Amino acid sequence: MKRTLCFALLSVLLLTLCGCGAREPTAANSPAPAASAVPAWLQESESAAVPQLPVRTPVSETQTGGDFEYVLLSDGTAAITKYTGSAAEPAIPDTLGGAKVTEIGDNAFSNCDSMTSVTIPEGVESIGVNAFSGCDKLTDVTLPDSVAVVGANPFLYSLKMKTVHVSPEHPALAVVDGALYSKADRRLVWFPPAGPQTNCAIPQGIREIGEQAFYWCENLWNITIPDSVAVIGSGAFTHCTRLTGVVIPAGVEHIGSSAFSFCTGLNRVTFPEGFSGIPDGMFFSCTGLRNITIPDTVTRIGEKAFSWCDYLESVTIPGSVREIGLAAFSTCSRLKNADLSEGVTVLGDSMFSECPLLRSVTLPNTVTVIGDRAFEKTGLSEITIPVSVTRIGKNAFYKCGNLTAVTIPEGVTAIGESAFMSCENLESAILPDSLSEIGNAAFAKCPKLTLVIPHNPTIEQFCSRGRLNFVYADAKE
Repeated sequence: MKRTLCFALLSVLLLTLCGCGAREPTAANSPAPAASAVPAWLQESESAAVPQLPVRTPVSETQTGGDFEYVLLSDGTAAITKYTGSAAEPAIPDTLGGAKVTEIGDNAFSNCDSMTSVTIPEGVESIGVNAFSGCDKLTDVTLPDSVAVVGANPFLYSLKMKTVHVSPEHPALAVVDGALYSKADRRLVWFPPAGPQTNCAIPQGIREIGEQAFYWCENLWNITIPDSVAVIGSGAFTHCTRLTGVVIPAGVEHIGSSAFSFCTGLNRVTFPEGFSGIPDGMFFSCTGLRNITIPDTVTRIGEKAFSWCDYLESVTIPGSVREIGLAAFSTCSRLKNADLSEGVTVLGDSMFSECPLLRSVTLPNTVTVIGDRAFEKTGLSEITIPVSVTRIGKNAFYKCGNLTAVTIPEGVTAIGESAFMSCENLESAILPDSLSEIGNAAFAKCPKLTLVIPHNPTIEQFCSRGRLNFVYADAKE
């Protein structure tokens, strides 16, 4: 699995119109930017600036006008859906087929490799999601005062982008120290990946850091997020490789998936009091994280939340956690210890799979299910399965080469397929009388194994079918 993907970091403003300093940091631990003053437009009531665009729906098939594909809309205007030309500075028409151009659609100019700059004509009111994404040479864009709505990061994957130009009195947008804001929804839309800014202080009053807003901003070292921010969008800080620390403020109510994924320099994370959930992929491949303190208010750890965190050495999961997603800590190559507190009930599928140095795991008596592949290919040398467990999933301990003995307690009713397969040093496994289901190859390819079993027809048939060595428990007494 390659470690080159993306998703984002955060934004902008210092004093009056300031927020992102353009000084060169002297160290990874350079001081965080100071809190910024509140711009005038953030002091207005939120409802005052909300644009009221007409509802427009396509009423025609795709048409062509020069290098542009477009559709006619229900109000008689047109939306550009695709640019097919190769100009370095394409001239976007203000009309197509006699209709005024009011919209630039989602991905309309995506992957225009030759484009270096573009000016949007007056009259365009809406710019779609990722409208100029993947434009490898694009460095600057000019937006007219007529633009009222901008979708999620219009310049995603356009990694040479430095500048968005808007007028100082633009009614709907603002650019402050390089970052683009939407005034109406108090949203930081985009931060320049190729800009000189190394620090960013988002002003009080901003409510949202947009999806992938800081995507691949490798020059960003420090970010200050005010407590007015309620939403951090999906992939907001993906691939901000020099970001070393983040403090999530108490006002945050929602964090999207993969918000800090691939932030390989991130080594400090501070969660607010009352933080309740770590979303899917939040710290995926954050290889600089060595330890993490999960608050005891967290109830959910999402899928792959800490997967591929190569330097994570230990983790304590508080008892408040009720749900642990797929592969939450998988492929953490240096993880050695995991301590799960009373209250955790289900170990998610692939939870610790492929953590080769994981030697010690403490499971509480509240765990009822060990998920599929939960400890697959780990370095476990011993495991105490709590009496609360009722099911052990498929491949749960597959290829645990250091495991020598295991006692499966009374109360376990099912062991999944290949659950202990290829545990080459497993010598003893004690099975309970409560077992009513044993999957195929559950103990296959364990050449040193002798099973200790009760007088139970289901278990006896399983052993005979698999030609497994066994002794009866009462014979050992």
